[in-house]
Amino acid sequence: MSGFRKLVESATAGAWFAYAGILLLEGKVLWGIWRFRDLTSGDTSDYFVNAWRWFHTGEVNIVWSPLYAVFYGLFFYLSEDAYWVTIAHRVVIVLASTVLALAVFRRLLPGPIAWLAAAWWALLPVNFDAAYEVHLLAVLPVLAAWLVILGNNGPWGRGWAVGILLASSVLMRNELLAASALLGLASLGYELNRRDRRIGRAVLSHLAPVATALLVVGLFYLNSYVKPPELGALLGSKHTLNVCQVVAFGYQQRHPEWTRSPWIQCQELMNREFGVPEPSLWEALRLNPKAMIEHFLWNAALIPNGMQVSLFGEMTGRYSPDYGNMRGGSLRATAGSLLLAGILLAGLFHGFRDRRFWWQNWLRQRVWGWVAMASTSLVVAVVMLTQRPRPSYMFSLSLMVAAAVGMAIHILTRRWGFTNRAWPYFSLVVVIFLVAVPPYYRNGGRFPRRPLLEHYRRLSPFQQLLQRQGTVLVTPGDYWELCAYVGGGSWKGCRNLRWQDLKESVTPGSPVELQAQLKQQGANLFYADETVLDDPLAKELVSSPEKYGWRLLASHQPGRGRWVLLQR
Repeated sequence: MSGFRKLVESATAGAWFAYAGILLLEGKVLWGIWRFRDLTSGDTSDYFVNAWRWFHTGEVNIVWSPLYAVFYGLFFYLSEDAYWVTIAHRVVIVLASTVLALAVFRRLLPGPIAWLAAAWWALLPVNFDAAYEVHLLAVLPVLAAWLVILGNNGPWGRGWAVGILLASSVLMRNELLAASALLGLASLGYELNRRDRRIGRAVLSHLAPVATALLVVGLFYLNSYVKPPELGALLGSKHTLNVCQVVAFGYQQRHPEWTRSPWIQCQELMNREFGVPEPSLWEALRLNPKAMIEHFLWNAALIPNGMQVSLFGEMTGRYSPDYGNMRGGSLRATAGSLLLAGILLAGLFHGFRDRRFWWQNWLRQRVWGWVAMASTSLVVAVVMLTQRPRPSYMFSLSLMVAAAVGMAIHILTRRWGFTNRAWPYFSLVVVIFLVAVPPYYRNGGRFPRRPLLEHYRRLSPFQQLLQRQGTVLVTPGDYWELCAYVGGGSWKGCRNLRWQDLKESVTPGSPVELQAQLKQQGANLFYADETVLDDPLAKELVSSPEKYGWRLLASHQPGRGRWVLLQR
């Protein structure tokens, strides 16, 4: 029995077992995603156009996460189907982030605790079912920087970690610039204050990675189709529109009587509150400090909810920290928060009491990993206050919390020899997880319909029409993404026109006015589903399209799922 136990222990102690186990666990969680998840709406469709453009022309937009556009575009070498490449690149990102998270945890914590921390990360829906894939990809360079510094905590390891964060700040998430600066200053300051300081080595070990990062950014810039003076204008509009939207969304949560859209009608609110349609953050602070303080305080009040969603997938509070609705009043989130707080406080107390032991035997060789994690987490704190505590903005902070909880457990269980005792049972724990955890995308209850994918499939045979310059597509509802996904190369022209906006601009029951408005807007493709076909205003156009200068391209009439596509 002792020989068998040693055999199991030696087999499960290997890195291959931990990585294989975590990949199988994440793979099981993701299984069926292609059967139940809809085509990603919103921002991803814009990035899809950037990826398509890079794939066909080699050009990028230096302002909008060009590294993500290139990564997304690589999947077009395998398929040009929008749904396939979107699901495939999400799965690859999630699997990569889980493996990198485990690699980081294994350098910070004992093996069994590290695996459990990675499993915690793998099972949280916010970490794989986030609204946009770009936020998921943004955590990969952060994890890579942490891994580099944990693998080599000397000046060169720290320097390359700074370089990775610096390049990522331009190519992925701009706020990482502050994280790279914090880490770089801490590392350079440490080197220059050492007794055996070697100024040349200290400067070179940080300057060379920074120069390499700037070179990589320069290569992306050379292939960018956005150059000065448009570059400055686009950077400015990106920032001011963001301020407009996040302030308006928080205002609407506090004042539900304001019913306009914070995404496309935020300028109305900003004009009223600040006197300009799209102020910068500093302009907004100067023009109406009271309104901005209210915005910051509201975001601060949402931080507990944001942290709970990041760590448990649910929250105790009422108001969502994200842009979509989330489950509130969760007893599980309340109990989990109290439990984690107790573990962290107890670990801190016992760790401080035995600080000499833990510093000499564990933390000393890993301290720069914690410094790197702290530098990115401090930036997350600023983002939470100025933007909002959205879980997909807080990945690096939730990873640091998971590592801190794991460290506290390690401190609390050392006296019982938990780490050594756990190895024989580690394989059993992994097997229990693999058997007990169900796939997240296991049925249609959570995902009853996939409307955007349904519309995409209907229109994809007409891709060439949507790629033509000057195409104006009338869409039911807010499916403006169809121009991007179906006409992926349509950066030159395709735009959508919402049926609801058209309907509100004409007299009810007046098809003549409708035709005049369609002509004025330049509409040349009219796509209608059952919600539009049942509208009396559209019935005459659909029943007699030739009468108004349209022709029927395709239709599906019987039963549920009726739709037509007309061309002028």
